[in-house]
Amino acid sequence: MAGLSRRFRFSGAVAAVLAASALIPFSGGLTTKPQGTGCVGDTRIPVIASIDKIDAMRRLAQEFTGPHGHEVDGRRVCLDVLESQSGSVLLKLIEAWRRHDMPGAVDTPGPFDDYPLIWLPASTMWWVQLKERTDSCGSKQTAFTCTDNQLGLENTAPRSLARSPMVVAVPRSHRDKLSKLSGDTITWKALTTCYPTGCDPALGKTNPNLSTMGLAAELGMIWEAAGDPPNEGAAQMIYDVVRDTDDGTPDSRILDLRKRARDGVRRMEKAFTHYGATTNDLLCELTRESADGKVRQAVVVDEQTVWSYNTGRQVGLGCRSATKGEEPQDPLSPIFLADRSLMSDHPFVLIDPEPKLHEVENRAARDFRDHLLQPEQQREFQDFGFRIPDQETGKYVLGGPQIKKLYPDRSVYDRVLEGYHLRLPPCVTADDHCPRGVLDDALTVWATELRKPLRTEVLVDYSGSMSDPVRDTGATKIDIALAGVAQMLAAFHEGDRLGVRVFATLHPEKGRDWEDIRPFSPVTSKSTAAEVRAAFQRFFTARHDGVHRRTGLYDSIADAVEKVADGCTGGETGTVVVLTDGANAKDGGRELDRLVNELSHPVNGRCAVRVMLVAYGGDIDDKAAEAMARIADATSGGVYYATDPASLGTVLTDLTADF
Repeated sequence: MAGLSRRFRFSGAVAAVLAASALIPFSGGLTTKPQGTGCVGDTRIPVIASIDKIDAMRRLAQEFTGPHGHEVDGRRVCLDVLESQSGSVLLKLIEAWRRHDMPGAVDTPGPFDDYPLIWLPASTMWWVQLKERTDSCGSKQTAFTCTDNQLGLENTAPRSLARSPMVVAVPRSHRDKLSKLSGDTITWKALTTCYPTGCDPALGKTNPNLSTMGLAAELGMIWEAAGDPPNEGAAQMIYDVVRDTDDGTPDSRILDLRKRARDGVRRMEKAFTHYGATTNDLLCELTRESADGKVRQAVVVDEQTVWSYNTGRQVGLGCRSATKGEEPQDPLSPIFLADRSLMSDHPFVLIDPEPKLHEVENRAARDFRDHLLQPEQQREFQDFGFRIPDQETGKYVLGGPQIKKLYPDRSVYDRVLEGYHLRLPPCVTADDHCPRGVLDDALTVWATELRKPLRTEVLVDYSGSMSDPVRDTGATKIDIALAGVAQMLAAFHEGDRLGVRVFATLHPEKGRDWEDIRPFSPVTSKSTAAEVRAAFQRFFTARHDGVHRRTGLYDSIADAVEKVADGCTGGETGTVVVLTDGANAKDGGRELDRLVNELSHPVNGRCAVRVMLVAYGGDIDDKAAEAMARIADATSGGVYYATDPASLGTVLTDLTADF
């Protein structure tokens, strides 16, 4: 035990592994080349697109370059199109900029190492944040007025390629049963009045730090809770709600607005079961529910994603329970948020800190942008369920086949199109006069004050193989696992409840398989990563006579779920996170079928507890993987694979976004 205690002191190697892995979204870097691009040329330029339009962009990129590349000044240029969430890319771009901008840095990154040359997020909201965080202007300059940007971002808003409005997607079978979801539109308040009595169907939406729909939903709820904007517009009103510091003493009107709106958003947030990392995650849950005949939720997504679901593209979305090409028996109906269905505008963003070094590449990128804006390519966006501008009216419209798939009753589509329900989010045009940092402040206040409180129990496998060394790190599996748990504390704030356990067959005489490291209790302002580290140190220093270092997985999960659910009111998000490198290996105790049955029929139905399993290391066999998938599916949870233990930082970042 002394050896474990010594190695657990979070050496620089462990810290470096976690820090690096949390920043790299793809193996090899942000601009790793995909396979099978179908283009052979002199130069390849990286393109990162939001997940919802990856199929459209890969097809359009191949059409643009052909098999031999797009020619500029005698050079042939190919495009490497990768996918990633808009918010995730934003964080990686900012971190890369900070690394190269810190004192002592001597190299300047170009678009072929840390940055893509072309970034295609789902909304200009992400461009605004990137531009404001990477410039040298003062607090009075905004993304639209500052001309000194260190990533070479243009000073005008990027061109929009297509649009897709936010909707509440409801299975048609449920829409017919529920009166409040039977109309064309619904307000945020009406949608969420089911709390605290319980929502049928349950409601799901995404994390605003990573997802465009999550951020748009937050802004829409703030906007609605604050009321109709004054003459200065919605951007200023949202600023008054989310900004905690002021140049002077705020007047009573602003203080009253801030309190009223934040209280209203907190009530609305409590109606949602949990926050998915992506809209695809939410739709995959619906796919699983449809497969077992138990559709349990409505989700906040965009219209194009509903079209993808209804046309049988769940396999393309990564849904494990889907059948390729098979349309769902219970398709989704889109319902619009009354006057708050904010539009994703899918901008074309060029990034290049040293544009003079890449004149050919930049010209090719602009040629590609112009190509995408041509009528023929715009119609291809329509083919994928996006809206494009009508040449006569200027309104953004769907194509005829897409309308038929989404709106069997054409009059529903026409009424929403005629009504003033579809809007761009605040802060995406210069005309909004958006104060600097509004979107950053909105994310901060959501994470620290507005989101649902968390009830989370973390289980860490303490079986014998967790002492195995991790190559090239100087650390063991348990070292990195426990460092990752301490890192997770950043996702929690005062008002949450958190517990941390290790599990193996620790106390056979007591009939339990676990030991509490941090008892399940409220997180306070004094709860820090150091607290968790110290608790682990005490555990490893103590004697554990009679410990059978085998994995009592099923009993440990069952007890943790019961603990999280006990006392839950339904206004909290319940989660059990399990870090393990193996299968259940305990004689006696629960069998898998019994555990899955218990998880599928919880005693406390008001607080659904999701089980999120991290399959840790390369030792997971097919039987263990299938068991973990069954456990996760029973709770609408998930299985995350950290095949290389050194990638745990990335995996835990993705996992906590899915709370």
